[in-house]
Amino acid sequence: MVNKSDKNNQVTPTFKGGTDAKNWLITIGRNWSLIFLAGELILFSLIGTNFFTLRNFQNILIAAITILLLATGETFVIITGGIDLSVGFVMGLSCVICAKIMVALQAAGAPQAVCILTGIIVALLVGLIPGLVNGFLVAKLKVPSFIATFGIYGIAYGFAEIICRSVPVSRLPSAVGFIGHGYLAYLIPGKILTFFRQPENLSRLESRSLIGIVPNVFIIALVFIIIFGFVLTKTKFGQHTYAIGGNIDSAERAGINVGRHLLKIYMI
Repeated sequence: MVNKSDKNNQVTPTFKGGTDAKNWLITIGRNWSLIFLAGELILFSLIGTNFFTLRNFQNILIAAITILLLATGETFVIITGGIDLSVGFVMGLSCVICAKIMVALQAAGAPQAVCILTGIIVALLVGLIPGLVNGFLVAKLKVPSFIATFGIYGIAYGFAEIICRSVPVSRLPSAVGFIGHGYLAYLIPGKILTFFRQPENLSRLESRSLIGIVPNVFIIALVFIIIFGFVLTKTKFGQHTYAIGGNIDSAERAGINVGRHLLKIYMI
């Protein structure tokens, strides 16, 4: 490629190779995580025998749902410029208490629906307490979020270990298994399609060919993501969250009650 100079009418060559290489490096730098993920998929598909199977992808999806839900709440904290290290063990503490309540109510003869709903409600309320403490330490006492949430991390872990005595909670209501491990539909190719409930009296061959379609937990997670996404992008609460993350002093001068808002953020 050549350019003509109007000043001296000389023809000077220009090369775009360096620019193209620079653009490629910038593109790779911006998308390195996707490239790394694609490399992992290729590697495991070559060395694994059942990697590219529907069942394996469903297992990966189900395992990732918990992290996805935690990350959804953590997003609000990170946008404000903070970090919450306690979310994992706060979730663990809430789950242990939820399971203990379900088992106790079931032993007392309560219906499964009552056991599950009561356990979930109590677990959510319990999960608010560490968030309230985190928010108070960060917003009111100005403790760095890393330090404050790291302390609650240890406290939540300790309480969870004490309550369950380092032993998994068993004998949960059977409906819990349906919620956590069930699918919206079950399919045996060319034979049976059922919704919400796995077909009964299947032969061993039919059991092996049974395909679960759309895990229940995926729908639950999708609902929460849509709700949180709407709150973050379409409501005043989300606008205030971005404002605090952009410049906390400007947010205060704009009339936002930063302390109260951060308290709510850490309780999510």
